[in-house]
Amino acid sequence: MQDAPFAVRLAASPLLTALYLDAAAADGYRRDQNVFGPGVTIEDDMAVLVRYTSGVTLTHHLTEYSP
Repeated sequence: MQDAPFAVRLAASPLLTALYLDAAAADGYRRDQNVFGPGVTIEDDMAVLVRYTSGVTLTHHLTEYSP
């Protein structure tokens, strides 16, 4: 991961370590990985549209490959 141009070094910050790396023990999600690395199979784009019974609509779009 040393050559990853968009890497955020979570272990370099006590706050980011507490928020993200320490959470891996609770949820099993491995953070601080190179999303461009070989063998990584993540969804690049995800979108959700929610319509509540009150009539309110929520949209959310996530782009994983964008820095």
